[in-house]
Amino acid sequence: SIFFFYGCIKENKIILKHNFEQSQSGWNEINVIKGEAHSGKYFTFTDSLHPFSSAFTKNLSEITSQKIKRIDIVTWIRHKESSASANFIVSLDNSTAPVFWRSISTIEAAPEINEWVRLFASYDVPDSIGKNETLRVYLWNINKLPVDADDFEIRLFY
Repeated sequence: SIFFFYGCIKENKIILKHNFEQSQSGWNEINVIKGEAHSGKYFTFTDSLHPFSSAFTKNLSEITSQKIKRIDIVTWIRHKESSASANFIVSLDNSTAPVFWRSISTIEAAPEINEWVRLFASYDVPDSIGKNETLRVYLWNINKLPVDADDFEIRLFY
């Protein structure tokens, strides 16, 4: 007789979500306004006077005791002009400087003007990164034209 065995290994992960409807631990809540959000009534924005969106900042040791192997970041973005762009950033910082920094341009999502589109990136975390670094996730607008973001999701795999 022949036996087939099918197994599924569950990936261990922590998911942190924020839709800007209420204050949440780790989020600085800057540049959050009421308007036509992707979900709910509130979203974060960037423009010429506000180069950074609301940001998540928390020490990894406050999130998990596990060593992080991969980070996925997701948000919904909206461009208000065709030449607008911003960078969706994830960084891990020690007490003096970033030790891991990655970004994806909002242009990667191929947005239509005034339409919400999903932006996703996945990054392997080097073994050299410890459990005491500070995790930061935010939108950085480098060209000053309006870019909005909503429904941030941070997935930490260990």
